[in-house]
Amino acid sequence: MSIDRREFLKVTAAIGAGTLVTAACTSVTTTSTASATSTASAASAATPDDTAARFKRCLETNGYSAAPSAPLVTGHEYNGGLQYTGAGISAQPEVNGSAPRVKQYVSQQVARMEDMAKKNSPGTLPIFSMIGPELASRADEDACAAVILNFLVTEMALAPASLRVTTTDRAKHFFPILAQYGITESQIRLRPWDEAKRDGGGSGHFAPKGHPRGPAFDSFSIECMLSDGTDLEIAEFLFGGATRVTVGVIGVERVTMARNDRTMAWNDRLAAFKTAVEADAKRQNLPLPPGYYEVLGIAKPA
Repeated sequence: MSIDRREFLKVTAAIGAGTLVTAACTSVTTTSTASATSTASAASAATPDDTAARFKRCLETNGYSAAPSAPLVTGHEYNGGLQYTGAGISAQPEVNGSAPRVKQYVSQQVARMEDMAKKNSPGTLPIFSMIGPELASRADEDACAAVILNFLVTEMALAPASLRVTTTDRAKHFFPILAQYGITESQIRLRPWDEAKRDGGGSGHFAPKGHPRGPAFDSFSIECMLSDGTDLEIAEFLFGGATRVTVGVIGVERVTMARNDRTMAWNDRLAAFKTAVEADAKRQNLPLPPGYYEVLGIAKPA
């Protein structure tokens, strides 16, 4: 795959905007203290709260400010009445060139009914959190991607050799940035554009079928290969060109799983799903949505 030299120079110059400070951790294990070490390891395992806090701090250091999230319970029929994606992605605002938006990020809880069919797959959860920086300038798109990549590789200490990217050739202008963070072309899985567009689930093109606001973005996804062979999607970068908002998203729980080299299971988060949906419905004075009953496997009251 050839890369335009002007794109390479422009992208490389933008990377400096995403430089972060790294913290490192070291653990030592001995066979004589296996039980104690196991307990200590569980206690010191990374948590979603820690991942979220560190990414927010990273974004704020790079000039992004927090924006309001969308409700978890939406009040409309799509996706069982539950939030499918973040507010900025859903709204897909057009950009007014004379009044560029301030850089912002959104922390969003989502639940996807389609994931019920995959609930036995490692890492698939009934509710999860996304944090996504949003911006409205194509000139800043490369720097935004660099912030995400630098967070994953440097701050989260994920080995570049364990990372993969899935996309189409429409993301070629990002390949130099990926290379800067150790993701070579051999780690990039290219899909045919027509296939990605038909699918609409990301990893090349994000346009969820039936979504009431009809978002549509080109994209690339970032996956992490765990030591047991699990291929875990941990981030998605959605880009729309000069006149559309750009959104980069990490899955908070998925990045945490990658940090711990251990997946979470569907049932691990069912109680959190129940609590979060009930609280959000009550806050908005809305009835519990159909997806609540479907995910929990209980009958809806007559």
